[in-house]
Amino acid sequence: MAAKKGLPGRGPGFELVFEEGRGIVRITERFVEPMLRVEQLDLVIPDLAFPFDVSGGPGRFQNARLVFGRALVTIEEHLLLRAIEARLRPLGVEDVELRIDDGVLDVVVCGPATAGVSLAITLAADVEGDRDLLLVVDSPRAYGLLPQPVPVVAAQIVKAVAGDLGAPAGLGVVVPDPLKRVLLELLPPIGWRLPAMSDVRLSSVVLSGGTVELAFHSPSAGLSPTESPPSAEALRRIAAARLTRAVE
Repeated sequence: MAAKKGLPGRGPGFELVFEEGRGIVRITERFVEPMLRVEQLDLVIPDLAFPFDVSGGPGRFQNARLVFGRALVTIEEHLLLRAIEARLRPLGVEDVELRIDDGVLDVVVCGPATAGVSLAITLAADVEGDRDLLLVVDSPRAYGLLPQPVPVVAAQIVKAVAGDLGAPAGLGVVVPDPLKRVLLELLPPIGWRLPAMSDVRLSSVVLSGGTVELAFHSPSAGLSPTESPPSAEALRRIAAARLTRAVE
């Protein structure tokens, strides 16, 4: 997805590029909230005529109604761990361990909320509908006796982790349209209009190497998608998550 031609934008992370026969305003490496990082956001310039005057840079399109093309949003393991610790502390969870790899988030918690017993929760991720993120609890395990059934305590922990970002869905949680939240917190505060989004989809969710990677794509915008192919283990986990969801 290397740009064929680029010009500096207005401020760091803004660039005007020409790629796949289209003019694109590209925004890169921007943090949204404490843990969401926009690695790349491509907004397509509609009805672009050539020759095109590039002297104004991307700033000239600040008030234009651009078209969403694609985006890649990531969450790093250490930032997610910090957020989980903050959300679970009021519940009496004192120790939290987190690992992101092979298509899952492995969370181990311990504290008064679990009667001092270590509780291991594996979360598989999948796409729900067009743009919702689904996290399904897969095989929660307690290393001791809990005051309630293991799935009940695991669901309570997952619900607390999601907070106001998601809604309970059986033994898991649905985070509705994370892209909308990202765009609302990224663009209007810096004076940019929200783009047109007719057929945008969450095209892939990859959990690997300590990173959650969310790829979004609009087929009608005419750009290639950005997603990375999931590993064989990740595909197995996704299939298991879908089966669990169907049973629920």
